[in-house]
Amino acid sequence: MVAPVAPVATTAPVFSAIGQPPTSVQAGNEADGTSRVRPVVAAPVRDAATRRSTDGGASREPPAVGENAVPVVLVTNTAKPGLGMAQAYAAYQAGQLDEASRLYREVLQADPTQRDAWLGLAVIAHSRNQRQPAMDAYRRVLRLEPQNATALAGLSSLASDAGDPRQESKLRDLLARSPQAADLNHAMGLVLSGEKRWSEAQPFFFKAHALAPQEPEFVYNLAVALDHLRKSALAIQYYEAALRLAQGKAPGFDESGARSRLAALKADLPEEADR
Repeated sequence: MVAPVAPVATTAPVFSAIGQPPTSVQAGNEADGTSRVRPVVAAPVRDAATRRSTDGGASREPPAVGENAVPVVLVTNTAKPGLGMAQAYAAYQAGQLDEASRLYREVLQADPTQRDAWLGLAVIAHSRNQRQPAMDAYRRVLRLEPQNATALAGLSSLASDAGDPRQESKLRDLLARSPQAADLNHAMGLVLSGEKRWSEAQPFFFKAHALAPQEPEFVYNLAVALDHLRKSALAIQYYEAALRLAQGKAPGFDESGARSRLAALKADLPEEADR
């Protein structure tokens, strides 16, 4: 039977349209032989998400989550201004982070009150592990919009050490106030998956996906959680959905690793059906 997968977490906010970068995945072994879950950076960063068999075939182990992951996604703002923001977001989606940063700064030179430009700079800095610049930019967002879920989730992840119980408590408080915030739900899923609390993490990943259905990273992390819970048929469904959504954009997870894992699960289905 194929070993279950570990979800991919994000360390920096991910923009579904204007606000967050995707996360990366790193593989790791635990004493129990399963992959180690580590939060992933929510920017166009890609690491090997799964191990391959010695003959180069499909992975027999699930993908592992990257370290220092951030629980946020950049989402399009329907009120975003003009060409500058559109160009900046397009560059971000294409993984051209230097160009995206330059364009966001140009927007802010013309209008320092553009929340989404600050958010874009925050997410890019977060994805690059530039902690202080990311925190400064998130705080600028919160001055303009005190309840911005993306900034709150990103700032929470940067202000707390991974595994700090205070991070879970803080996120639960934020979710009580903003239960429909996709980034906060995803962030909570990452915290719980980091502790291998798969059955608790899965509903948060599912809700994040339901609230932001076009985010490849959210779908992928849901697939990983289902994989770890040995719900292979559902995991296959969401791995396939994540790969479809990732076409033509920086997905925030390792696509080749996801395909390898998908192939391994499909190969294992007849074996499970025979039981």
